[in-house]
Amino acid sequence: MNDGRLAMTQASTSQDIKGAQANLDAATAAHNDPDAAAIRVKSASELAALKANQKKAR
Repeated sequence: MNDGRLAMTQASTSQDIKGAQANLDAATAAHNDPDAAAIRVKSASELAALKANQKKAR
């Protein structure tokens, strides 16, 4: 059972990383948007944390 939970967690983390990367890319592309800078900072931070957690889980 633990293998199944691990697989679900890894899949979820993968989706979270894709979402954070998409947000970062969109905020970077929309540099004229007043909220883009804040979204870039938040998304970059989330992405770094998710990648660090993914490495730790291995």
